[in-house]
Amino acid sequence: MKKTVIYIIILYFVHGVINNLGHPITPAFVRGLEIPNYMFGFFYATMSFGLMIAAPIWGIIADRGKKRFVMVLGLIIYSIGQFGFAYSGNMY
Repeated sequence: MKKTVIYIIILYFVHGVINNLGHPITPAFVRGLEIPNYMFGFFYATMSFGLMIAAPIWGIIADRGKKRFVMVLGLIIYSIGQFGFAYSGNMY
């Protein structure tokens, strides 16, 4: 394997671990917003569905030769989404 591929795999592993550290906190966050408990499941399902739809699209774009750009852009978009989720004041 190329050195770059190994770095990408390690980066995504660390990225996945760090992102999933927040999921145990999400139910308390949902309760803190005083919205129905089922919304946690809705939020998680929506995130998973978005990943299922977007992953192949990002993969196709990355296969066209802009792997680093796609990786950075994906992380930036994900970060913006997480920032919006963290600072939302209601379920809408």
